[in-house]
Amino acid sequence: MKKSSTKVGFVITVAVTLVIFYLIAKYVGFEKTIKNLERAELSYVILAIVSQFGLNIGIRALRWMLIMRKSVEISYVDSFLALIVGVLVNNLTPGAKVGGEPVRAIVIKRRRGITIPEGFGTVIADRLLDFAIIAILAIIGYIGILTVEEIKSSLSRENHILITFLLFVTIGFYSIIAYIVLNKKVAEKVIKKFPERYISRAIDALESFTNSIRTSLKDKKLVFFLLILSIFIWFSDILRQYFLFKSIGVDVGIFPIMIVVCITIMISAIPVTPGGIGVVEAFEALLYSTFGITKEAIGTMIILDMFIVRWLMIAVGASAIPLIEVGKSEKTKQNGKD
Repeated sequence: MKKSSTKVGFVITVAVTLVIFYLIAKYVGFEKTIKNLERAELSYVILAIVSQFGLNIGIRALRWMLIMRKSVEISYVDSFLALIVGVLVNNLTPGAKVGGEPVRAIVIKRRRGITIPEGFGTVIADRLLDFAIIAILAIIGYIGILTVEEIKSSLSRENHILITFLLFVTIGFYSIIAYIVLNKKVAEKVIKKFPERYISRAIDALESFTNSIRTSLKDKKLVFFLLILSIFIWFSDILRQYFLFKSIGVDVGIFPIMIVVCITIMISAIPVTPGGIGVVEAFEALLYSTFGITKEAIGTMIILDMFIVRWLMIAVGASAIPLIEVGKSEKTKQNGKD
């Protein structure tokens, strides 16, 4: 990733953050917004931060490490550093959960000498597990809002149709991506549309890439354990927003949050703004309002969530960049001399 694109992404992220804060303050009232933030209970905010860093990032790094260990000796520190630098890039480039994934493979190459196609194959295997869990959580959340009478009664017919449509789009979106990634013939057809001089190298990279995915996911017991870890990872996203609502004295059920999280993950992948900033928050406001949550509660939760998911993650990711060269393997050092 070029430094210029990082700077542009950072400037856009700052600008959009300020615009979002302004719009929320204007919509809710500036003084009321500040008072809501001031009265947020610190213990719940800390629990939200722990959910993000301890459960989400911590377990995600463990999961990716276990996947990579099927083909290369790698430590938890390697996995953690590459992951948080990737998250930094995700937050500064269009298409959250997408832009930083190649960077993870590059960091692992620099630290452990694994080829980029092999490293990227493990990243995609990691993401495929996410796709499966997102689909499952979306279905569970949908069943939940249909069976819990209090939630069901809060939804108008129009809002119910909107949520149903967006959930089907979300499940379909990730199903199509998984199909293309796992179907080598489809991928080859796409590659053959490249300029002729790139086709040979691209097909060689595809072979290494697909072999890496197969190696990562062929151990059924490991895949089952990784799916369990994935449930904890994505449930931590739900817990984070649950705790933030609780911090301002608002009780929001798990099922509505589950629905919103699943849909906004898909929305965040659309390359419109760095990390989907602005787009994600707009859909969060829209979807939470369909469940009858007040604009004051939604606005305050969004501001707190942006602080944790975007700005704390950017700070942690940026602080990790100087550590990339620390602890490089002998193989990588030797390759650097050659």
